[in-house]
Amino acid sequence: MPRDFSRDLSRFIRAWLCVFAAVFFIGPIAGMIAHQIRGPDGGTHATLLLSLSPLAGLAVAVVLGAIIVATILAARAAASVNVGLFCGGIVAAWAAARLGRVDLVILASPRSPGGTLALEGMLGLLVLGCISVMLKRISRGAPVPALTWRWLGATIAGICAGGAAVWLVAVEPSRGQVIAAAAAAGIVSAAVMRMVLLGSPTWMLLWPCALLSVLAPILSALVMDDPVIAVRDGELFRLGGLQTFDWLAGALLGVPVGAVWTESVALRASGSASEIDTDSR
Repeated sequence: MPRDFSRDLSRFIRAWLCVFAAVFFIGPIAGMIAHQIRGPDGGTHATLLLSLSPLAGLAVAVVLGAIIVATILAARAAASVNVGLFCGGIVAAWAAARLGRVDLVILASPRSPGGTLALEGMLGLLVLGCISVMLKRISRGAPVPALTWRWLGATIAGICAGGAAVWLVAVEPSRGQVIAAAAAAGIVSAAVMRMVLLGSPTWMLLWPCALLSVLAPILSALVMDDPVIAVRDGELFRLGGLQTFDWLAGALLGVPVGAVWTESVALRASGSASEIDTDSR
């Protein structure tokens, strides 16, 4: 058996073992931890800070963030960066699924939730930022693109594409639909950013969703004069139906898919990987 084939087969098996562990072991544990948060009315629908105890929610966020980062590092060591991010996304999706619907949290909240959800978005930005910096330190391959106007344009294009994907997918604020919408945002934003700035490393592709986790609740607060009335009328701003762990799960699930897709397209078009980063291999 050729050595390269044996090595690829071994990595393939390790990758699926990592996914299996994330789906059936680590993810359910994260879900049970997230389910301990109670909403403002004592019910099961809550976000990290719109809960009975924001400090408890913050502590849960720290624990879940540590679990997700450890999962990414372990799966990355066993298989690849993309597998690590995807496994981390599975764990984050388990946690997101056990948190509450934003519309029901808004109805149960005694105050306007816009500022609190934006503050939660800062937590998501912090977690994804830490993951991005971590991947940058351990990545190998092509040099990092310079921070130019083109890089800024690629990031803005990714933000717009991700927001449009959420708008199209998140018709209802149900848990499954908003997580799927966030994953679609991760796929589309990564693909668009790579198309605009070929050679963008995987860690850089996380930033559009990270920024959307802050921008979406701010935009939602500006668009909706009264969130309670908007929810009761069935007119919740679609980007406002996602909370922090939805964006986190979507970025980690979607970015690897978008990155692999653009790599395969570029390889078929050019027949060479010279312009594609190798940090995901």
